[in-house]
Amino acid sequence: MQRRGRHLRRATYGLLSLALGVIGQPSFAAGGSYLVDDASITTPGRCQLESWLQTFSSGASLLEAAPACSTGPVEWSAALGVQRNPHASLVSPAIKWQLRNGDAGDRWGIAVDVGATHAQGHWDNEIAYASFSRILESDQRWAVNFNTGMMRTPGHASHLLIGQEAEYTLSPRITLLAEHLWPINGRNEEQFGGRYIFGNDSVDLIAGMSGPDHWLTVGLNLAF
Repeated sequence: MQRRGRHLRRATYGLLSLALGVIGQPSFAAGGSYLVDDASITTPGRCQLESWLQTFSSGASLLEAAPACSTGPVEWSAALGVQRNPHASLVSPAIKWQLRNGDAGDRWGIAVDVGATHAQGHWDNEIAYASFSRILESDQRWAVNFNTGMMRTPGHASHLLIGQEAEYTLSPRITLLAEHLWPINGRNEEQFGGRYIFGNDSVDLIAGMSGPDHWLTVGLNLAF
């Protein structure tokens, strides 16, 4: 696992937002069940599988599986999802290009991401953004991630997206996170939670909110 395990989640570039766009919540996710992306990619020549189940206060639920593999500095992914209440099937391909590896030099990482979702017979929620990552301490306990980009839904105006995330490595097995997303002309979103790491794999438990809406996410991430 990279990103001190890479958090095994950056395979899908906006899947939560793209799927929740069908549900009706204006979310933006960077991959997996997180809102904010980092600048890392899957280890070149290796693959990963991120999966997660989300349940919402509205009664809706979302089950996603997102495989991803990398060749050189480019990561390729395609997530499959099933949404309930209302029912919908989602396919979300994405490409991520790492411009700078944050594990070297001054510990800055940079990447660019593009993706879209196909749901209910048409392409929807096209997204493009840049990810910036920074390790703040020599012991690598604190890290911050920043995203800026655009999201476009056919028939609607494009939205500027700005997100930030802070992570703290509590122990070699436990990482805590807090993140906030400002979708300009949309609703702010927040998530809090943690990741438990076992070997090269991990599980997530995350709670999120946006206005009156709340959700809980359980994720399983596998590297191979």
